[in-house]
Amino acid sequence: MCANIFEYGAYMTEEAAIFSDMEEILKKIHKHIEKIEQANKEIASVLKLLSTLQNKMIKILKDMYIEVKHHTEILKHHTEILKEHSTKLDQHSTKLDEVRKDIKDIKESLRRLIGELESEARDVVSIYINTEYNIKVDIKKLEIRDIVEINLYGHFNDICIIGECKNRIGPSVLLKVLLDAIKLHKHRPDMLKEKIILVVYGLRIIDLAKRFALKYGIGLITPRGFIIKPKIQEVSAIKKHAEDLKREIYSKP
Repeated sequence: MCANIFEYGAYMTEEAAIFSDMEEILKKIHKHIEKIEQANKEIASVLKLLSTLQNKMIKILKDMYIEVKHHTEILKHHTEILKEHSTKLDQHSTKLDEVRKDIKDIKESLRRLIGELESEARDVVSIYINTEYNIKVDIKKLEIRDIVEINLYGHFNDICIIGECKNRIGPSVLLKVLLDAIKLHKHRPDMLKEKIILVVYGLRIIDLAKRFALKYGIGLITPRGFIIKPKIQEVSAIKKHAEDLKREIYSKP
């Protein structure tokens, strides 16, 4: 009997040890389960955060798409405007080239007309000077670089002809003739004679120019002949006439 009791006690001790080990194992399993649950919670939190970020990214991308689309439409509109303006610019460039060509043609026509007018003036002035004063003189152009340009110039014995030709004759043309004579006297006195005849040839003459020409002894000639006959003058008189005419032209009313 005592042996049975001993065996039973040993059995109980072994059982107790087994239960103790199982309890320890269960505790460890419980701790692992808690860790797994905590990890799951953390994973769930991270997944939730990732989902939130994903939604925000999707919204941002949608907004960017809308913005890019809007700017693309604006760029397309501006491109169309630029294309239209480029087409208009090309048209304007073509028109500008045409205008340049027209201006060139006009300048060439004016150059020919001026050349023809100057040539006509030399012939007509030479004829009328010969007719009125019995002076045969070859009228030509005289140019002294950077000093004076005289369209009508000629001399015979002690008489010098100085003149200008313009399509339209006004007071300023008369003043130029007076000043040309003064410049010639100052820079090339050897080309200026003692007696001077001042003439202006033109197609149209304003009334004020007629009055000044008569007053200051300047001849006015048209293809029809003398409108105002010139006076033979000396340099001193021409200088005075130039100053007087300046005052009349530029003086304030």
